[in-house]
Amino acid sequence: MPKPPFYSPIYLRDVKKYKQKHYDIEQVINIVRLICNGADSRELATYRDHILKGSYKGVHELHVSADVLLLYQVKEDCIIFLRLGSHDDLF
Repeated sequence: MPKPPFYSPIYLRDVKKYKQKHYDIEQVINIVRLICNGADSRELATYRDHILKGSYKGVHELHVSADVLLLYQVKEDCIIFLRLGSHDDLF
């Protein structure tokens, strides 16, 4: 069963910056749909989806492209999209 997305204010700001840099936002939209529709780990393996440790424990990191990362968290009732940006921007 699909889980509804929740977008953090920082994520929405990141998306705006991403669009201004003329990156392909459609790829991000498709990945968000996959995640919300319950894609399994094999489907997300293409994007090197993995769970982080340390201060980001429980947060998933997914590679939209070589240097563009998507951070999200899976909750029982929704998917929270936290950040979108380069490794340097996020960490």
